[in-house]
Amino acid sequence: MDVLTEDQKSALLAAIKEFSKDPDVIAVVKNIENSPQTTQDHYGRYLGLLSEQTKQPQRLILSSALLGAGANKAGIDSALRVIGDPVNWLTLV
Repeated sequence: MDVLTEDQKSALLAAIKEFSKDPDVIAVVKNIENSPQTTQDHYGRYLGLLSEQTKQPQRLILSSALLGAGANKAGIDSALRVIGDPVNWLTLV
């Protein structure tokens, strides 16, 4: 991802924060977190979601939104590591 200006970063963080409040995103996270754990911290389920995104910036945005919606941080970390992405999502403040 190219370096963002402060205004661009603020706008992106605001969009991710809104995305994390979407009822569908929240429902997906609740479904995953409330399901039987077949992989440690549900990383397998998060891997399935994140691997559908073909570009790293898309995975960064999605993983940040999932975390904002209550996803298991360790599960997201593990899924990103399996994909080969650095674990450095945008922090929702």
